[in-house]
Amino acid sequence: MVNVDKWSREVKNNTIRMAEINRYYELKYNAYKNIGIEVILVLIVIIIVNILGNVIPENFEKYTVFVTIILAVGIICRTFLKLYDVFIRSNRNFQEYDFGDPDDDYRLEVSEEDTSPTYSSTFNSSDIPSPVAEKISFSF
Repeated sequence: MVNVDKWSREVKNNTIRMAEINRYYELKYNAYKNIGIEVILVLIVIIIVNILGNVIPENFEKYTVFVTIILAVGIICRTFLKLYDVFIRSNRNFQEYDFGDPDDDYRLEVSEEDTSPTYSSTFNSSDIPSPVAEKISFSF
């Protein structure tokens, strides 16, 4: 016998998940599309500047090279920044960033034996875990 409630919950969950997947790829492809449109528009501007550089007098022609270089470097930097932005996004939700786990060297680890804080009026550098104690030195 088929459990209708279980089956309807499964269909509902699958529908929601497929909508989330479609939304993720829609946002991701829109980001790629916007990057491509920006690159194409800048390339069109570069072509127009170079065509105008051949038409206008010679003293302005040397400035077209500088404008072309500035536009090319600008679009390369902007494209890499936008691609980096797309690559650091979460794999499940495109509107969130995935920065990963913190490095183990910077985590404060407390041993299971010492779960309660201890307070004392005297400070001893041996009370600090060894990786931190090596970096701190006090002189009184």
